[in-house]
Amino acid sequence: MEDEMDVMTILDMVSSGQITPDEGVELLEALKASQPRQASPYEARDTRRIADLRSSLEGLGFSDIDFEEINKLRNFGLTPDQIQAFEDLGLAPKDLADWESLTVHRVTPSYARELVDAGLKDLAIDELVNAKIHRVAPDMVKEFRELGFVDLDMDQMVNFSIHKVRPEMVKAFRDAGLDDLTMDDLVECRIHRITPEFIQSFRDLGINDLGMEQLVELRVHRVDAGLLKRFRDLLGESVSLSDVVEYRIHRVSPEKVKAYLDLDLGQLDRDDLIEFAIHRVSPDYIREMRATGLDFSLSELVECRIHRVDAEFIRAYLIDDLEGITLKDIIAARIHRMPPDYIAGFRRAGIEHWRPDEIAGFFHFQVPAAYVQGMHEAGIGDENEIVKAFEAGIRVEEVKTVLKNGG
Repeated sequence: MEDEMDVMTILDMVSSGQITPDEGVELLEALKASQPRQASPYEARDTRRIADLRSSLEGLGFSDIDFEEINKLRNFGLTPDQIQAFEDLGLAPKDLADWESLTVHRVTPSYARELVDAGLKDLAIDELVNAKIHRVAPDMVKEFRELGFVDLDMDQMVNFSIHKVRPEMVKAFRDAGLDDLTMDDLVECRIHRITPEFIQSFRDLGINDLGMEQLVELRVHRVDAGLLKRFRDLLGESVSLSDVVEYRIHRVSPEKVKAYLDLDLGQLDRDDLIEFAIHRVSPDYIREMRATGLDFSLSELVECRIHRVDAEFIRAYLIDDLEGITLKDIIAARIHRMPPDYIAGFRRAGIEHWRPDEIAGFFHFQVPAAYVQGMHEAGIGDENEIVKAFEAGIRVEEVKTVLKNGG
């Protein structure tokens, strides 16, 4: 450790200018000769390089640079010639951290000069470093400028490089008729895999006016020309791209559409298909519902699904005691959670208004059909009065007696 400190002391003296490089070499060689069995941590011949590098940096206004800082820059590959070249370009960094960043990322003066010559002016150190990291090629900058992108800055070029936007891509889009794409449009195309071939596939179907926003939407929802054609083959040429986007959003596939058409449901439009998808009215559900023997309109199928009315629930109400019950009644029974036996009791009792919506008030208070029948026979037909009497524990016989006695 002591020997290493002696070496560092000599190098610091050379770095600070206390002794000349030649004097430093002599001291290091003498130190090395005095301890031949020890491996030297530093080559004496590098002393001149350290001194030259320090001198170049001092020429830029850097002072009090210690040996560790200079040696680190030297190890990263910085040379006096590079310092001078960056200075000639007007791009010499003002602090050592920037010099380190340039050398670590292998940003050479020739690379910086080519970028400037390509039209990128007033470059900052971090822009040069980003350009190198993301492989911004000066030739590519020139090609974009030749294509009319004369206002490109380094951030935009880095963005192009990150997303692999190339000049040949611009040419291909222009050949396909899209000659007004902005820089942001080009990046969007790369992000969403929008290609000239993708655009042409829609043109082959007669769609020639797609804008960038629509193209992005199509890619986001995975709508291509092939999918549009399949829907048109099933539903007709009136199917639009916006229709297909809606189908994709709601997971309506051509296969499912065909399954609906095979059920002979009549004319199906986009709203019908989306309603079915939203409320999970599947082809299997429709087949099961039809097996009950009832007829259903499209809206009734949706309403049944909304209220969780399935084929098994319907069959529970299709009994002899409920002859004449309708689908509307069954849906009402589901809404009120009214079992078939309760409804059947009112019908067997001969009560005229026995349908679920008509007896919902009685069901809420669990008023038996026989009690309602008895109150009707006693001449009391008002629902509220019957419910109040039942809740008060008044028996039908008591009511009849009071009324008989003129009470």
